[in-house]
Amino acid sequence: MDENDNIIRLIVVRHGDAEQETGVPDDSRRITKKGKKQLKRAANFIDKMNYNIESIVSSPLIRSRESAEVLVDELGLDLKIDMNDSLKPDADIASTIAFIKTLKDNTIIVGHNPNLSTLLGKIVGFNGELKKAGVAVLQLDKTNMKSVLDLLLDQKVLKLI
Repeated sequence: MDENDNIIRLIVVRHGDAEQETGVPDDSRRITKKGKKQLKRAANFIDKMNYNIESIVSSPLIRSRESAEVLVDELGLDLKIDMNDSLKPDADIASTIAFIKTLKDNTIIVGHNPNLSTLLGKIVGFNGELKKAGVAVLQLDKTNMKSVLDLLLDQKVLKLI
C-alpha cells in the first residue's frame, strides 16, 4: 500500500433542519423543506469544489439518510448510500474513529451532533458545534488519525457562495 493511500479527503456534513421532537420519536424525525434547501446549498458548494466523491455514508436515522439522498441527487452521483451506526448521535466516539479508518478518499459522511462535533474535536482539535447542514472538509491521515481542517462552513457562509 502506498503511503498516500492513508491520506484521505473526508467531507463531514451534519443533517439538515429536521422536524421538532414534539410527538415524533427522535429516530423518525424527517428533514424539513428548510433542511432540503440547506442541503442543496451544501451540495452546490461540494459541486463547485470539484471533489471526486467516491462514497457516501450516513447514519441510519431518517433525517440523516434523507440528507444524504438530497446530496446524492443534487450532485448527480450514481452511488449507493451506505449506512453505519457509528454515525448515530449517541454513537461511541471510539467506534466512529474505527469506522473512519476504513473509508476511501473523497468520502462524504452524514450524521448528527454531538457525534460529529466530538469527532472533529478528536481529530482536528475543533472546539465548537458543526451546525445543521454544515460542511467540514478534512485532509485525514488514517494511520495516526491526525487531520488538517481545510474548510468549515455553516449555512450563513454557504448562502454567500
